[in-house]
This record gives sequence, structure tokens and C-alpha cells, in this order.
Amino acid sequence: MLRRTNIQRTPAGAEHGKFHRTASNIVYMGAAGHFYRSTDSGASWQRTTSVSDNSAIDDIAVDPLNSGRVYAATGTSVLVSQDGGLTFTPVALPNRQGSVWRIDCGVDGAIYVPDGAKMYRSNDQGRTWQVAGTFPQSNVDAYSLVAADPADARVVYVSVLGRGAFVSRDAGASWQALDSEPQLSMTLRRATVRSPCKHRQLPRKRT
Repeated sequence: MLRRTNIQRTPAGAEHGKFHRTASNIVYMGAAGHFYRSTDSGASWQRTTSVSDNSAIDDIAVDPLNSGRVYAATGTSVLVSQDGGLTFTPVALPNRQGSVWRIDCGVDGAIYVPDGAKMYRSNDQGRTWQVAGTFPQSNVDAYSLVAADPADARVVYVSVLGRGAFVSRDAGASWQALDSEPQLSMTLRRATVRSPCKHRQLPRKRT
């Protein structure tokens, strides 16, 4: 279980970040088109890499099997770091229909990236990809959350703006809608609060 840590300072423009799975003093954050890393619980930040001016760090995922392996979704691509966010290289993606806004890792290390009505999965750190399954609705692109269950490698949740939340219990092959707000809140909380790949919102820097 991740320990809660109060982040007193964040890079300008940063909204979301991820904690290192085993070292709570290490925090990763994306701000605009830059990736930041802190090794002192947010007291200071190192900008390790930048993407193009037209892209941003939209989501971050930490591999639960290797906490030094970090993925970043930039809207147009996926980057992977093998050294805890110090350096990144591009990950080849299949032909996509929309933007790469969300990414998460399963407890088995599988990577999930939604694109349009499809959920893509990679079992080999992004070297190859398969269509795990499709969503009931077509033309889906506005994903606000992808969360792999930290206890079950076959369970994945997504939240789609304006369409609610969905759960897959077969590693993305099929999807069912979560009907009620209490069910949505409880299931997404279960999937994310304890997850090493949780997309955690951190406080903005005070001015």
C-alpha cells in the first residue's frame, strides 16, 4: 500500500503525479510538456525530459514489477524510461485513431492504452501490442481514467467523459458498464488508491 505523503511544492503547471512504488520519497510529475522527478518528497524537482511544444505529459504509469520502469502518455505517443524517469525513449504504438491520453499498468506489468473504441494491451513493455477488446460504444476518445486493479491482473477500469465508467474482468476483452455513482466511486477507489500505477492528484503550488 502506498504511504500518503504531503507534497508541499510542485512544478509550475503540474496537476497529477505518481509515487514510486517502494520509495515514497520519489515522485514523478508531468507539467505541460515536461517530465519532473523528485527524490525528496517534492522539496525539490529535477526536469529530466521534454516533449514537443504541441504535446504534454497527460498520464504516467509505473510498472509494479520494476519501479524504475516508468511510462508517460504525451497525447501523441508513449515514452518509456528504464532508469526511474531520468531518460525516455519512444514506444512504438499500433495505428491509432485518437490521442494517447491515458495509460496504466496491470499488476502483471501489462500496459493498457485506450484508443477510440479499442483497448490496446502490451505484455512485453510496449514492443508489441494487441487489441484486447472493444467498448460497447463507438467513437470513444475522452478517457478521464484508466486504472488496472492492483490485486487482479484481469480487472481493468475506465472512466469515459459523459458516458460513465466501465469494468473489464477478462484483461480488456469485454466490458460492462458500472451503473450507479456509489458503485463507480467504490470500484474506482478500490482500483486506484492502493495501486502502484495510480494517477494521483497532488496539490498545486501555492502562490
